[in-house]
Amino acid sequence: MSGTGSSAIASGAEAIRILAMEPCGPPDAGILDASLKSLRLAGIHVDYQPYDRNAGERLGERGIAARLSQLKAGLTGVNYDYLLCVRGG
Repeated sequence: MSGTGSSAIASGAEAIRILAMEPCGPPDAGILDASLKSLRLAGIHVDYQPYDRNAGERLGERGIAARLSQLKAGLTGVNYDYLLCVRGG
């Protein structure tokens, strides 16, 4: 984030909204928690959506369909400014 964007957030501008999701599987929990906390402390609104563990193996047919559905929902959602995949690019 640039210095200009950070000061705008800190000065009370409307918060940026990010949907963080894990279509490539779970990241290291400690790193994820620290990263989400840093974003929130910067004044960014972050919602976290983990991969549905009941959707099946992520590379299997059901898992691929579930990950695609999660990405589509994130990309077409109107409540967020950004979509952040927490692991895998």
